[in-house]
Amino acid sequence: MSGADNLFWLSFAGAPKPSGGSRFLYVAIIDAESVSEALSIAERLGCDPNAEVKGADVGRDHVPAAYLNRKLTWEECETLEAIMVRRMAN
Repeated sequence: MSGADNLFWLSFAGAPKPSGGSRFLYVAIIDAESVSEALSIAERLGCDPNAEVKGADVGRDHVPAAYLNRKLTWEECETLEAIMVRRMAN
């Protein structure tokens, strides 16, 4: 999208579960210049602007392009985590 040097891993959570803790909604890894821009892009992608969001800067070399700028399911996050671990080990 922006061709920025930054990738932001944004985790979205919903209302707390009865057992405690937040309910996972999805993750979006956004190519943006800033966290503010990443949140705007995520909202345009359909991410809930009222959800609880936690974010982190992630290394571009560790994330395949197919995972960028869209909502990721829990299963996709698990697959991506395995890919990132392998890439960081090399």
